Amino acid sequence: MLARLVLVGFSIIALAIASSAKDVDVPFAKKPNEKEPEKKTPDTKPPEPPRDPIKAAEKLLEDFQVATDPKSLLQFFKTRTLNDDDRAKLLTTIRRLGDEDFDVRETASDELTNAGLAALPILRAASRDRDVEVARRVEICLKKINQDQETSRIIAAATLLAHHKVDGTVSTLFAYLPCVPDDEMIAEGLRNALVAYTKKVGKADPLLLKCLEDQDLTRRAIAVQVIGEALPGERALIRRLLNDSEAKVRYLAGSTLAKAGDEEALPALLKLLSDGPIEYAFQVEDMLCQLLDSEERPPATLNGNDAGMRAKARDAWAKWVMDRQKDKKLKLARLNEVEPLRGLTLIVEVDGGGVNGGRIWECGPDGKQRWELGNLGGPVDVQVLPGGRLLIPEYYNSRVTERDREGKILWESPRLNSNTVGAQRLPNGNTLIATMADVVEYTRTNQKVADFPKTGGTVYQAIRHRNGHTFVLSGNSITEYGTDNKQLRSINIGSLSGWGGFEILPNGNFLVAYYGQGNKYAEVGQDGKVVWEHSTTGSPTRLDPTRIQRLRNGNTVVAGGNVMWVAEFDRDKKEIWKVATKGRPFSVRRY
Repeated sequence: MLARLVLVGFSIIALAIASSAKDVDVPFAKKPNEKEPEKKTPDTKPPEPPRDPIKAAEKLLEDFQVATDPKSLLQFFKTRTLNDDDRAKLLTTIRRLGDEDFDVRETASDELTNAGLAALPILRAASRDRDVEVARRVEICLKKINQDQETSRIIAAATLLAHHKVDGTVSTLFAYLPCVPDDEMIAEGLRNALVAYTKKVGKADPLLLKCLEDQDLTRRAIAVQVIGEALPGERALIRRLLNDSEAKVRYLAGSTLAKAGDEEALPALLKLLSDGPIEYAFQVEDMLCQLLDSEERPPATLNGNDAGMRAKARDAWAKWVMDRQKDKKLKLARLNEVEPLRGLTLIVEVDGGGVNGGRIWECGPDGKQRWELGNLGGPVDVQVLPGGRLLIPEYYNSRVTERDREGKILWESPRLNSNTVGAQRLPNGNTLIATMADVVEYTRTNQKVADFPKTGGTVYQAIRHRNGHTFVLSGNSITEYGTDNKQLRSINIGSLSGWGGFEILPNGNFLVAYYGQGNKYAEVGQDGKVVWEHSTTGSPTRLDPTRIQRLRNGNTVVAGGNVMWVAEFDRDKKEIWKVATKGRPFSVRRY
């Protein structure tokens, strides 16, 4: 699901002029003593080749002293699989952490640590125990388990079980699933392992078939996906799940079948537009938008949770599907070409709101906060990486960090020459980084392999397009560089006002945020002429657009800059959704 880049700057004089011309607080100015970076010779070492996933999984487990033979891998999961009685026993184990006998305390610590992620809720609840020894040992257990490391171990162990076609893989992984019901990263890792295993053995495990009727939602949902993806000849088995009592299962059954080219699944998906939780309606809408031809407008757009509006959208899309089927122009294969959206929104607040260092937080269609990360050194954008990891350019810290959802740094760029304004993880594993002064590319081992020529003016953002070309917004121009890093063209997009951002549209045009220039964002053609624009001055929520994102349904989400709002506008420039922020929102990403 998609991610992208970042921010800011201008000269002190230009910013002062913009500030005096418009009564806004200028958030970033180039430091008076900031020096121009020295020219450096690019590192010509080639990018690192992608690692073999099996060897990587084996090494990861070996580093944690986890044996990788089949018996040990199965035992790895069994020690972490807890039933209700096991969880009750862990509560008594917690009390044994304060026992007078040292050996009893040690044994209790080992039992809790071996339980892995399933023990985390119990350990966290006991972390403030009045018994000092209990609290101390709980803290040690939490550190030993380490959620991110434990997640990596679980996914690696599941990957190896599937690769070696170990008997008992399906029963072992399905037994473990309820122990981590809310961990989407682990669920995805186990699903991928089960798909790989089932493809290798070429038939459905009896338990897998039984799980299609399991009362546990997580097991039922994964069984639908595994059979649908791994066993084409068995897809008829999951058609009955199109009428499941749970919207999640109906959506997964319908989307899995649709991606396989089954048009009979479409009525169930269309029904989700009007029935069930709004988040699944938005995901279905996104799927349908993937089927549109280039430049074709959706027949309807979901602009909220109003029942009448949702019913009209369902009817309009149903007619569109029927017409396409009649003309034999419905191309379901397109659903496999792009990453679907989950309907979640990440909001990046660079500073303010009483949160030190800025924050990133996530909300669903209802706008309610699901989680947040704070103290991030002035985040200006975010890219969602596989496994839910986050790539974050930190303006004030002049660096880029890759973090897990708890904020732990998994990778960090070198200290950069200037304030960071953007970052993008590339398909080869390298990271493209934009600062106010330059644009560079680093490998995972922090070797610089590209350094783009400075074109004059402050750099606001850089994007590597899918064709391999790099586009840099600096000064008042967007400059395109070829795969050899040589300049191909420069497009004047008009005056910016201290901040700026852009994205490349499917038609090759640019969607540009102009910040203080009329509070607008605009579509700019490849000749630099504005072909469409929207000033938010007359909207219910006036914004100072800094970063923007065009969705597949034609709507645009906009970060408000100095205005504490993030809003979504439809093609007709109508405000249809907004969320208040605590600090200054610099970027917003729907994924």
